[in-house]
This record gives sequence, C-alpha cells and structure tokens, in this order.
Amino acid sequence: MSGQQDMDSDARLEDRHYINEALRRWARAVDRRDWPLVRTVFHADGYDDHGMYKGGVDGLIAWLEERHKNITQSMHVLGNVFIEFAGRDAAVVETYVVAYQRYEAQSPDDLSQLVAALGEALAAGGGPVDVMMPARYVDVFERREGRWRIAERTTIFEGRYVLSTGASPALDPNWTVGRRDDTDALYGMRARLFGAQR
Repeated sequence: MSGQQDMDSDARLEDRHYINEALRRWARAVDRRDWPLVRTVFHADGYDDHGMYKGGVDGLIAWLEERHKNITQSMHVLGNVFIEFAGRDAAVVETYVVAYQRYEAQSPDDLSQLVAALGEALAAGGGPVDVMMPARYVDVFERREGRWRIAERTTIFEGRYVLSTGASPALDPNWTVGRRDDTDALYGMRARLFGAQR
C-alpha cells in the first residue's frame, strides 16, 4: 500500500479519531480542573514542556492544580489539527489552540504563579486580568497497548494578549454560568444520562 493510500485507509481514519479525541479530553480536563482526566491524555512516562513547567505527568498535574487555583475562567479552543503518521504506532501532531483565561488577584505574599503567567507588571496590578494566549501543541503521539496517547508535548507560544483588567460586566443571573469543577452543568447532564457508570 502506498503512503497516501495508508494515510486515507479506514484504519488511519480511526487512528485520527482517537488522536483528536485525546486532544479534546485535554481541553475539557484543564478547563474543568478534572486532573484525573489529564492522565488519560498522556502515557504514564509522558513528558510536557509547557514553558513554565517541563517534566513528567505527575509534576504536570501538580503544577496545573497550583496554577489554576487563581484562574476562575478557562477555555481552550482547539483549531487546526495536522496529523503526520511516522509508522504504524507513532504520529507527530500539531494543534492550534487559543486559551482564554481569567486570573484573579493573588496574595501579595505569593505572586509566583501570576508573575510566571502574566509578568510582574500585570501580576502586581491586583487583578482580575483576562488574557488570550494563542499557541500550538506539537505532540508525539504513540499507540501503546491499543491506546493513542501523548508521549511528548511541546507548547509553542505565539503571543499573549491582555483583553481586560478589572471587573467585567456581570452575566445575566438567568444564564447558566460555567464552573471549573464537577458542579458545572455538563456534569449534571452526564449524571442524568449515564448515571454512576462514568
């Protein structure tokens, strides 16, 4: 089978599906602070270079938990996904992402997370700060024991833009507002449809 035919085969379409599904799990996991779900995206010996953090999966989750304590809103919007297979069980995957996040004020005694993410001037401003960060994930995905997961990730930052500082207009109280934990409306809907099985 030629390389192009292999790229378009039904098996490769299924592989692409599972790779894309892992990327979507990452976005949900981080935005809902669902740290066990992060583990389903990486192989146990996976490595992540996130700029401010470089290391293994356990350290990544600990870093994310600490970093996101003062991020009250987070949304990772995934865009272009380009998958290049390097043999049967490996692929290089480039994913465009734009993260929108709200950083709340932190105690003046420990501004380390805000300084790392926003720089000293914004971190010292008292917050909140709304930021947009375009980036690309460049991942090595590997299929092991039938599962496509990330073996290595490098986050390539394309910029950082401050959208606003200070309070933003309140949302209408009749709207359903996103939550960053299992009280989010998503989890109530999943519980109604799936019960305790998930």
